[in-house]
Amino acid sequence: MQETNEPVEFVERVAAIDIGKSGLVVCIRVPSEDKPGRRRQEVREFTTLTASLLALADWLRCQSVSLVAMEATSDYWKPVYYLLEAEGFTCWLLNAKQRVEKLLEDAQIKLSSVISDVFGVSGREMLQALIDGQRDPKTLAQMARGPMRSKIPTLQEALTGHFTDEHGFLCQMMTDRIDDLSARIETISRRIEDKTAPYAAAVARLHRQGQSLARRHPRRDRRGHLPLGHLPGRALPATVQTARTKTRHRRPRQLRTDHRLAPAVRPRRPLPRPRP
Repeated sequence: MQETNEPVEFVERVAAIDIGKSGLVVCIRVPSEDKPGRRRQEVREFTTLTASLLALADWLRCQSVSLVAMEATSDYWKPVYYLLEAEGFTCWLLNAKQRVEKLLEDAQIKLSSVISDVFGVSGREMLQALIDGQRDPKTLAQMARGPMRSKIPTLQEALTGHFTDEHGFLCQMMTDRIDDLSARIETISRRIEDKTAPYAAAVARLHRQGQSLARRHPRRDRRGHLPLGHLPGRALPATVQTARTKTRHRRPRQLRTDHRLAPAVRPRRPLPRPRP
């Protein structure tokens, strides 16, 4: 048997943050002071204003929290993440699907090591069965569809774990969240399609020309797409050409000395505390 050098990571003092537009909920889990071997948790609410976030950082520091995990909710996570990072905390950014996979790992369910997409048809049906109380690996593996059925023996092993009702409760909340976000994305996509329908021919032409240029242009992104700024002017719709022509020679805007911007970017140093 070959030994590996991978350390087993156990975070003794950790915090998890549920972030919204105007507020957030923070749960910390730390060792119990009165009962050795047991853990204590506390939940508090904060606003997303700077003073409140600094108070959050002070509370986490008083509790000696070493790791802060939060979900990538829209762009709302950025001010929280950057401020806590500047305050010296190790921050992890998670999404709902990653949280489900970590939950399955906690229950010793190795579904993601066999199925490339846990949220595909087969994986989602197995997840729902686990949530509903099904624990038999053979029954769960038989839910595989299509080419996945050739992996049924491996699936049986991967689905052998200790998935509890508590895991099911949390997994249901996470999948509900994923379904809600997926529905919102679909609504936005349809809205975009409706608004761009009058320009379908121009969009298709621009897409084809962009793909053609991307195949021979040296500056491409990870997917091989050419950045919009590198397309020739004639490849753009007339409205876009006009906008580029107008902005190319525009003088830079001079900000007033009292002008204050608040972009969600990493501060170079911890923010100053407000005066009492």
